[in-house]
Amino acid sequence: MKELIEKLKQILGCVSEEDVREANELADKILIELTAEHKVSAQEVYNILYAKYPNVDLQLWDANYYLLPLDDWKEVLDDVRVGLPDYLKDKFDCENFAIVTSARVALNYLINSCGIAVGGGHAFNLILAYENGKIVPHTYEPQSTGKIEFDLPYLVVDRTVILG
Repeated sequence: MKELIEKLKQILGCVSEEDVREANELADKILIELTAEHKVSAQEVYNILYAKYPNVDLQLWDANYYLLPLDDWKEVLDDVRVGLPDYLKDKFDCENFAIVTSARVALNYLINSCGIAVGGGHAFNLILAYENGKIVPHTYEPQSTGKIEFDLPYLVVDRTVILG
């Protein structure tokens, strides 16, 4: 995204602070071109998540879910992290990062498969990717590393996961 902003500045010949601000706003509105989204039913999502995380209270609020390939998830999640404040205990901490991340994915990309996992004194995101024709859950830590973690089921024990 930063490269895109710099390119916009060059193309537009931005010289004033106002021009730079306007170019940044335009860049923020440009959506990443997604490879494809895959529609799956809530029942399919439930079956996969329950099999992997049987101790989780699953709250599936939609009838269908739209999943992205993992490479698209990486771009989307990098994009929604732009402009987030630094961690600030009790003011903007784990649950705020998880909520804002999920909301921005829904708002900017109309994708409802970035859930919020809460419990055990911590919150993070659970994303559903579509890989090789299968639904594959991954955890995502938006507050610190901003990295997608693979197969860390211990992070989703005795929690509530909301997808909607």
